[in-house]
Amino acid sequence: MNILFLCDQLAVGGAERQLLLLARGLKNKGHGVQVAVFKSGGPLEPELAEAGIPLIDLQKNNPVSHIFRLITLLRQSPPDVLHSYLPMANLVAALATLFTPRVRLVWGVRASNLDLSYLGWHDRRSRVVIQLNRLFCRLADLIIANSQAGADHHRRLGYPWARLSVIPNGIDTRRFQFDPQAREGIRRAWGVGEGVALIGVVGRLDPMKGLPTFLRAGAMLTRKMPQVQLVVVGDGPVEYRQDLQRQGEALGLGEALTWAGGRSDTPGVYSALDVLVSASWFGEGFSNVIGEGMAVGLPCVVTDVGDAGVIVGEAGIIVPPRDAEAMVGALERVLGLSGEERQQMGEMARARMAEQFSTDLLVARSEVELVGLCA
Repeated sequence: MNILFLCDQLAVGGAERQLLLLARGLKNKGHGVQVAVFKSGGPLEPELAEAGIPLIDLQKNNPVSHIFRLITLLRQSPPDVLHSYLPMANLVAALATLFTPRVRLVWGVRASNLDLSYLGWHDRRSRVVIQLNRLFCRLADLIIANSQAGADHHRRLGYPWARLSVIPNGIDTRRFQFDPQAREGIRRAWGVGEGVALIGVVGRLDPMKGLPTFLRAGAMLTRKMPQVQLVVVGDGPVEYRQDLQRQGEALGLGEALTWAGGRSDTPGVYSALDVLVSASWFGEGFSNVIGEGMAVGLPCVVTDVGDAGVIVGEAGIIVPPRDAEAMVGALERVLGLSGEERQQMGEMARARMAEQFSTDLLVARSEVELVGLCA
C-alpha cells in the first residue's frame, strides 16, 4: 500500500507529531510512505528525513495553487491513499481528489466541541475553512477522529457517521519517560527550591487551553500553600500572551509563576513537574499533552473536555472546565498524597499509556483501516 500524507507543515504540534509517528510506523511495516506539505522548513522535518521518508514541498502560497499542484502530483504518481490532517489540508485534499477519483481519501480530524467565537485571535479564514469542511466532508472515503468526543462532534456537524472511525493518538513511551537529570537542571533554572511542588501547564497559548482558569486556580492555591510554584510552558500570539501575563500580575502571582516560553525538550519539562494540569475549555479531542505527561509518570488534573476522562481513567482527577475552585480542590487532593501514593499514581498513569495508547496500537489500528479501505 502506498500512502501520501498531507498537512500544512511539519510544525511542533500534536497532529503533526501523530502524522510523523504513523508515517514512520507504516514505513517500518513495509508500506510506501511520502509526506507532502504546503510549506517546508518545519522543525519535525529532520525526524522525517531520519526515518527515510520523502518530503514533497508543494511550493505554493495559496490554497488554489495547492490544489492544482496536488492534482499534478496525484496524477503523476497516484498513491493508494491520500491521508490529510487538519481542516485546510482536508479541504485541499478533497478538492484535488475530485480530479483523481482512483485515489482513496482519508481525513484526519482532531477537534471536538469547537467554539468559533474564539477564532478572532487567529486567522479569521479558519471559520470559512471549517464551514467548507462540513460541505465537502462526504468526499472522504474514511474520516479518522482521534477521540470519541471528536467523532460525536463531527457527526453532529453532519459528517457521515458510517465513514467515521475512532483511532486514539499514540504516545511514544520510549521518548516520554522520566529523566531525573533533566528534572534537576530545569527546576534549578526556573528557581524551584527543595520541597517546592511545581504545577504546570504545557502547550501553545490559545484561548481553548483555558489558561485563565489555571491562573485563577493557581492564585488561590499559592495563597493556601506557599510551597507551591506554577509554570506555563508554551508560546502563542504576542497579544494573547501579554493579556495572560497581565492576568497573572493582577492575580498577584508574582514570583510564584514562571512563563517559560516554548521549549522542545518536553520529556525534561514533564520530568521537572510534580503535577500536570490541562485546563482546556473546549476543542480538545485527544490531548497529547495529557498522554505525554502520564507517560513520564505525572499525576494529572484535567478538565472534562474531549476524551480527557478516557485518557486519564483512574490515574488522575477530572474537573469541570472553567471551574477554578474545583481545580484547586483536585490539586490539593494530589498534593495531599504521600510521596509513595503520588508515585503509585504516576506509575499507574505510565502503565495506562503503554497498555492502551501506545504508538504500536496507533499504527496497527490505522493499518487495519487503511488496508481495508484499499481492499
